[in-house]
Amino acid sequence: MDCKKSCCVYIKTNIYTIVYTKRQNEKMYFIFIGEKNKSYSNIFTKLEQFKDLLKTDINILETVFENYFKTWMKLSNNKIYIKFIYNRIKKDDNIIEIKDKIFLYLSIPNNNIYFYPNNLQLWFKNNKNNLNILGYTYEDIKNEPIINVTKITKNSDLIKYKKNLEKNKIILNNYNNFY
Repeated sequence: MDCKKSCCVYIKTNIYTIVYTKRQNEKMYFIFIGEKNKSYSNIFTKLEQFKDLLKTDINILETVFENYFKTWMKLSNNKIYIKFIYNRIKKDDNIIEIKDKIFLYLSIPNNNIYFYPNNLQLWFKNNKNNLNILGYTYEDIKNEPIINVTKITKNSDLIKYKKNLEKNKIILNNYNNFY
């Protein structure tokens, strides 16, 4: 778009990352990036596969994702699991919508790994880096952010992960209709 000939409006949206943390402090990062864009998706695939980026790739990331790209590069360079999800968690999504998206995109039916919305306790970091619970809390229960699910380690699991999205949508619809 040529900004000299028309009005240009750049809308910056937040990119949310779900960090799955195992008891051994292993972490997996699921980044809700928004709609799939051909020019970016190739770069994201390289990051997911821990491949080196070209200088042009780095320039694109730096320009378009200025607040995030250094973290993504660091994760990929340290060979920490990172997955870009082509959907968005919006600022006005309610807790139920966020839990449904986590279930839909992070569950792996072939491995019997499910993040059931009713069983999720969501945490977030505030500006002071303190952890806070998002949603309901219960008194007299020790609240610590812990999730215990098997880590994806094989490339074949990533292929299954993509195939499972449609199955997860069906399970989620059935789950919501039943409860």
